[in-house]
Amino acid sequence: MESFDDMVDMEVINDQELLVNLKKRYQQKKIFTYVGPTLLVINPFEACPHLINLEIKNKYIQSAINKENRSTQPPHMYAIGAEAIKCLFENQKNQAIIISGESGAGKTENAKSCMNLITSVKFDTPRQSQEKKNSINKFAIEDRILSCNPILEAYGNAKTLRNNNSSRFGKYTKIYISKKDKKIKGAQIYNYLLEKSRICLQGKGERNFHIFYHILKGMPINELQQLFLSENDQPIQLNKISYINTIQDVDGIDDKKLYDEVIQSYNLLGLESDKSNIHQIVAAVLHLGDLQFDDATLTDDVPCKIVTENKLEYLSKLLQLSIKEISEALILKQRIINKQKIVSPVSYNQCIQNRDSWAKELFERLFNWLVCKLNQNILPEEEFDVNNNNTYIGLLDIYGFEVFDKNGFEQLIINYTNERLHQLYIQYVFKGEEIVFKEEGLDKFCQHIKYKDNQALIDCLDKPPLGIFDILDEVCQVAGDDDLLISNIRKKQKDPKYVLQPKMPSTQSFIIVHTARNVEYLISGFREKNVDEISVLTAFYSQQSGNPLISKLFAVEEKQTQTVTKKDKSLSKKIRTQMNDLMKELTNNCDVHFVRCIKPNDLKKPQLLEDDYALQQIRYLGVLDSLKVRKQNYPFRRLHKQFYKQFGEMTSNPLFNILEQQSADFRELNLQLFQQYYPKLGPELVLFGQKRIFIRIEGMDIIQQVFTEIMEKKSKIALKIQYNWHKYLIKKNLKRIHIHYQKIKLCNWRKALKAFQDLYYYQLRQSKMKLYQNQLDKILQYVYRLQAITNFDLIMKHIIFIQRQIKKWLFFKRIRKLILVKFNINFIIENSWQLIRLKKEQELEGFIRMMNKRNELAAIRIQKWIKGIQVREHIKKLNKAAFKIQGFVKMKWLSKTFKQIRISTNKIQKLIRRYLIKQRAKNIKKEQYFKPLEEQLNETVKIEENDLFGNNLNSLSFDQILNQDDDQFRDKGQLFDIIVDLELLSDIGCYQPSFSSNYKQLFQQCYKNENIIQSVRVGSFHSIASTSLNKLYTWGLNNEGQLGQGRLSDIPQQPQQLTLNVVMDQIECTDFNSYVKCQDGKLIIWGAQCETISYVDIQPVKQIQCRFDKTYIINNQGMVQYWDSDHVIQNIATNSPISQVSIGLNFIALLNNQGQVLVKGTNEHGQLGLGDILFREQLIQIKIPYKANLISCGLKHLSIQCCNGKAFVCGWNQQGQLGLGDFQDRYNLVQLKYETQQICCSRTSTMILLENKQVLWCGSNGNLKFQNEFVQLAKKMKYIQKLNPVRIQCSYSKVISLINITYIKMEKIKQPEKLKGILGTLTQKWVENNINSIDPPMIESVSNYLMHYHMKKFSSNNSQIVINKVCRK
Repeated sequence: MESFDDMVDMEVINDQELLVNLKKRYQQKKIFTYVGPTLLVINPFEACPHLINLEIKNKYIQSAINKENRSTQPPHMYAIGAEAIKCLFENQKNQAIIISGESGAGKTENAKSCMNLITSVKFDTPRQSQEKKNSINKFAIEDRILSCNPILEAYGNAKTLRNNNSSRFGKYTKIYISKKDKKIKGAQIYNYLLEKSRICLQGKGERNFHIFYHILKGMPINELQQLFLSENDQPIQLNKISYINTIQDVDGIDDKKLYDEVIQSYNLLGLESDKSNIHQIVAAVLHLGDLQFDDATLTDDVPCKIVTENKLEYLSKLLQLSIKEISEALILKQRIINKQKIVSPVSYNQCIQNRDSWAKELFERLFNWLVCKLNQNILPEEEFDVNNNNTYIGLLDIYGFEVFDKNGFEQLIINYTNERLHQLYIQYVFKGEEIVFKEEGLDKFCQHIKYKDNQALIDCLDKPPLGIFDILDEVCQVAGDDDLLISNIRKKQKDPKYVLQPKMPSTQSFIIVHTARNVEYLISGFREKNVDEISVLTAFYSQQSGNPLISKLFAVEEKQTQTVTKKDKSLSKKIRTQMNDLMKELTNNCDVHFVRCIKPNDLKKPQLLEDDYALQQIRYLGVLDSLKVRKQNYPFRRLHKQFYKQFGEMTSNPLFNILEQQSADFRELNLQLFQQYYPKLGPELVLFGQKRIFIRIEGMDIIQQVFTEIMEKKSKIALKIQYNWHKYLIKKNLKRIHIHYQKIKLCNWRKALKAFQDLYYYQLRQSKMKLYQNQLDKILQYVYRLQAITNFDLIMKHIIFIQRQIKKWLFFKRIRKLILVKFNINFIIENSWQLIRLKKEQELEGFIRMMNKRNELAAIRIQKWIKGIQVREHIKKLNKAAFKIQGFVKMKWLSKTFKQIRISTNKIQKLIRRYLIKQRAKNIKKEQYFKPLEEQLNETVKIEENDLFGNNLNSLSFDQILNQDDDQFRDKGQLFDIIVDLELLSDIGCYQPSFSSNYKQLFQQCYKNENIIQSVRVGSFHSIASTSLNKLYTWGLNNEGQLGQGRLSDIPQQPQQLTLNVVMDQIECTDFNSYVKCQDGKLIIWGAQCETISYVDIQPVKQIQCRFDKTYIINNQGMVQYWDSDHVIQNIATNSPISQVSIGLNFIALLNNQGQVLVKGTNEHGQLGLGDILFREQLIQIKIPYKANLISCGLKHLSIQCCNGKAFVCGWNQQGQLGLGDFQDRYNLVQLKYETQQICCSRTSTMILLENKQVLWCGSNGNLKFQNEFVQLAKKMKYIQKLNPVRIQCSYSKVISLINITYIKMEKIKQPEKLKGILGTLTQKWVENNINSIDPPMIESVSNYLMHYHMKKFSSNNSQIVINKVCRK
């Protein structure tokens, strides 16, 4: 069954038949179908070279030039363009082509195809060549118009979930064509509402505007460096730009190729001089999105701080503003009160909003400026009159109907625009029918026209004062919130036909019953997006920009907005005004051609047409209703005068020209014509209006048939009349000719008789002359014959003599010739025999030589064969002899070796048996010795855990201690450090009764006296702790003086206070030494290296780190020094100052001020993160993608934290301490999936502190065993479950490993809403300063919320210790 090009021709019209026809054509790759004058296009989602090519385009161009009917060519987008051109000149009225459909239905591609055809049509006119010479621009206007598309698509199109090249703005293009020479004079572009919110936020699976990706992937690296969009001579990675989703490649979009097209369009349209300024604005938009703010210091007078200073420098160069001006525009606001300007800080959220608003405003104004520049280049060069001398074809390509999972303000604006366009279609197809019938006085015949009108739905959106857009403007004017907006909508819009409430009334949304489908809109963001304004300071500083393009953009806009009210500046008001102007333009000034695009599926797959999905669009687009109207209505309409001019010839009335001069009533004449020739055609087929006659298709067929029959009869009668008339004229003309001939004949009779007589006598004379001549010839012949007879005999004699002589000569000549031939034959025969003899002799000699050579070769081969056989036989004999000799030798050697092995084996077996007996005896002894020790160690572990976390009868639990004095701190926060886990590695007999009991006793004593423990460090046989009141406690063994108590002793000591008259900043322990770093940088030591408490004579110390017997310090100049048990101070050479140091087992890691990490030492597990296991004697920098701010070393693994919260780990992982889900070592840095505030490594575990104040850990340590993924820390104390951690500390030695966390107690703080910001700022500043210090650094904004002794101001004269000995070697 064949498909229909025009579905008006279908006999049966319903949804299924319509869909079957479209599906059949789609499978045949015929994507274009007519519905009367409307064109339906189904998106193929693939290239169609059989439909879009130069040959087909030329056919339609020729059709437009020849003014052919549209039905002569198959349906096509080119046909709509050709029809618009034809109607433009025939009707002398402007034309418009409206392309509509859902997002992803192919509107943009069809618009480009139509524009391509319109700009390719060229009429041959005499003035064309002359105008080409006079053209000012070196590029043709058609090329300039087409070159606008790459720029507009780059800056206005983006990838969405439903379309890879979706137009995110509306575009109406007018192409002006002269009436005189039918040549394109220019064009003008109108743009509508760019979706600028896409700049800051894109949905999942979507991209930002194409231009950003074109620049990053297509621009040369030297130009990218000028825009600060490169790193390491490569374009910057997309995941490092906040405003860009990390979608790399999109089907059908080659960013590099499209960038080249944009640059080519710049050059063609005269924008090459502005290219640098344009790209600077685009780059500035990207850098604005990377600005970050910190509100830790925010007060009523102090604004937020911009953290990303490097981005500020980039923006300063791109926007050509000072860093101060950019900062003030973002973090301050200006108000005018009593004619005075007042500047004040804004909140953190307002800073973000100012940043995003500035970026959106820059891009939108750039886009509008680009449209204006394009118009300047494509408008007609000379002065023109649009109304008189030039007509135009308008082409509307605007965003399609959109429905997503979450629909916002942009979708409401887009869908409102599509409702207005659908209303225009209704007016042309349906309402136009009603108006025409009513004007013709045929009201009763238009009742059958039924359609779905959407005017009420449009009124629900934009009709004041109850329209949704007016409600939104009203709420924005009174600065209301989302609750007020949704409540007003629900109160004022109660019509369930068009506005529905969601199933959950608590949801802040409403549902609009659109013509296409129901759409639920979330109210969040409506007010902000509708206001469409930037801050006063932002606009002011933008006008002061040194970039001429930026200052021009904001200066022009400022002049236009000085008299505009706040309501008029709303986006909803703008789009309504633009739509009203567009509808007036299309309704009053243009004939409209409609193209309805259909999306076959939502998966963007070719050759897949989903029935329900396509049918829903067909119904929404009104295709079926318009088809029925065209089919069932009166499609043929003529003015009475035109109809009579066409069909009046079959009547007997006077000619049309005579009737026209007499001003006849053609309606009455048509009525008489139908009464005479078509009496059976009633109102069901033909209607007579006041000015027109309306005819249905069936009626028109009857009229044409009768007209043809009557005209054929009249033609036959006319032929007969013409034949008889011509016959009569011929006879009449013959009679006249005969009469004239007779007259000529009578007048010339005498002259003819005399001439005849003269002719007769002349002929007689001539005949007699011939007779005389013949007789004379006969006489001469007789004389000649007589003379010949007399001479014949003499001649014969001479002839006979001559013949005889000739015969003799010929005979002798033949004889001589025969003799010569015989001689030659004999000579030839003799020579031939000689040659044959010589040749045979030569052949015989050659044969003999050949046979001799063959015999020689045969003999040589036989000799070789015989010799080969002899040699092989000899070699076989030699091989056999050699095998026998080798076998004998090997047998002797193996026999001797076997005997030696057998003797050695017996000896080895004896030795192994002895060794096994000894090992068995040793194992028995070890079991007898170690088993009690293991049982003792396990029992010790239980005791330690019970003393630390359990309820011992002799002491209170931590929960009881903390709850006991819970009310002592009422107004401000309290920091305290508590051990949350410990692991015993060996016997800890140095603590009595246990380490945990000593620690808990000290904790209870200090907490009761408001002297809270802040830091704890452990050595191999002793421990030290510092408190909030600058007190130091030591306990354990004092065998090397490590407790600082003076008298050496091997008896475990209870916690005792060690008096030091200094302000302590940090404490550390080695195996047999203790250190205190003072706040003024002096370092105090006591233990095995110094008999008494002394200080180390070195420069002021910034940080100290100890592990086992090694000590590393960093002085104030950033230099690193270290010593071990011999206390010989050595320097480590570095290229830049060092800010942090961390120590593992025989390896170290350093962090310099630039955020770079340097490592050296052992590397058997890859703990240096260099990709191998080679030992490094010199410092080597690790490659990390971000700036680091914290490093921490475990026993054989390393962790690094970066400023942006990213964390990396590497090294030993057999205990699961890297938290990567396995137990494999890592030789390179691996990024964790968490963003951290602090990371800390214990001996075989890793701890991280997240932004939500959760603590996660992995690895092995005490209660944690072989955990290879991060899990939440098990809090065995109920009290601390309601507290927030701010710091993690890990301390381990050869016998014990501790994990202690600093918590903050702020239940009774007066301003709990600021708790989150205070905690984040506290941890961040602590990490930046020194995370191992006893107290946090001084932070003005946080100090108001903590007890006074937690943040001490620095005092230069605080070390009052009596120096007993200078300890230095």
